[in-house]
Amino acid sequence: MRAALRAGMSAHARGLAVALATLFASGAAADAGLNGAYRFPDGRLVAIAEASGGLSAAEFGSGYAARLESRGKDRFGVHPWGAEAATGEARFERAPDGRPTALLLGGARGERVALAESLLVVPGPGGIRLAAKLILPAGPGPHPAVVFVHGSGRQSAVHTFAFGYFFAAHGIATMVYDKRGTGGSGGKFTMDFETLAHDVVAVAAALKQRPGVDPARIGLVGYSQGGWVAPLAASLAPTAFVVVNYGMVESPAEEERQETLWRLRERGFSEVELAEADTLIRASLPILASGFHEGWEAWDRIVRSFRGRPWLERLNGTTVGAFLSYPHWVVQWFGGSRLPPGLPWAYDGRAVLESSDVPTVWLLGAEDRSAPNAGTLAFLERLARQGRRQATLVFPGADHGIVLYRRNADVRTATSYHPEYFATKVEVIQALAAGRWPPNVSFARPGETGGQGAGSLRP
Repeated sequence: MRAALRAGMSAHARGLAVALATLFASGAAADAGLNGAYRFPDGRLVAIAEASGGLSAAEFGSGYAARLESRGKDRFGVHPWGAEAATGEARFERAPDGRPTALLLGGARGERVALAESLLVVPGPGGIRLAAKLILPAGPGPHPAVVFVHGSGRQSAVHTFAFGYFFAAHGIATMVYDKRGTGGSGGKFTMDFETLAHDVVAVAAALKQRPGVDPARIGLVGYSQGGWVAPLAASLAPTAFVVVNYGMVESPAEEERQETLWRLRERGFSEVELAEADTLIRASLPILASGFHEGWEAWDRIVRSFRGRPWLERLNGTTVGAFLSYPHWVVQWFGGSRLPPGLPWAYDGRAVLESSDVPTVWLLGAEDRSAPNAGTLAFLERLARQGRRQATLVFPGADHGIVLYRRNADVRTATSYHPEYFATKVEVIQALAAGRWPPNVSFARPGETGGQGAGSLRP
């Protein structure tokens, strides 16, 4: 999640009761889109998924990532992350019936990996229908499986989530679904974590009924906001394991605070200046939590006391910066429409984890400024010392998304995923699905920017 009027407060948890989910539709074959995994003669594996304006491409084993912009039927310009212009062309081949069969990229031909895909409809809480896609590995199974637990975005995960192809190509069935109010799913979009967790429970229950899936080896894989939702869902129904990618245990309010401080720290302000800024940041949180109705008097008093401070001018693009830039009535009038609906501003994931015995691995970026994780790491390592099955793996040089970047002044430009990210994630899931704890996973490649050196799983 990003700053600038992005967070809100849910005063009441929904607590929707969920009956055992059965599939509304048994599954029709997925369409002949280009999404899928493609394996090249040298062993490279590339995942393709839909993206705004074209397709996305990611390579297992190197972290290479690119946008593919359409140049006509089955032809695309290749724009690697961080590149200013296209560096080549990608072409797809199809069988006579329209099914994609191969990807031509960089002078090589990659065969489409044979993975069974089914489009499903899952009955969710309150009678809503959730659009889903199941990707099965080759072979009869039963296979271990995971449910993809979303971040905060509104895009259709069924069409845009590429990592499921990496999982399925390595023997892990994957259920991807559109959050309520997005893509093909019904219901109203919300960021209420409890509502979202009950939706996850419904999808996981449906997955257990699918042929080829081992119901005893189903885990949840959460991303960003999913770092709050996946452990909560695992506390509501039996779950074999959880993997969290670039999430936090502290509240969304604390995420907002830490991200703003991180940005100021990157701009070279001293600890004394950061402490001053923190006073102002903390004063903004009650305003957000009240829907912009309360806290303005204290806010104005603190702003007056810091008038002229140089760090005030470097808060553009943050929630605090928005409060400084507009009159209160403007913020009150327009702010509500900018808040993510239902976001539980004060939700703290630590209580759920303290009572959890579900094996959980956290994959975190050492340079994550969208979800700074120093507090998360300290908390999880304390739980591990107490015997809880919580482990962490930190990727050097990686920002949110476990992506590497180049930096120009205050601007970070993503260049690739961390080269060990995909392989490590698959290895962690395979180990957890096999019941191994700790998973004993390690990686050795350095990151591109800062934090050079090896990382290892820390149970």
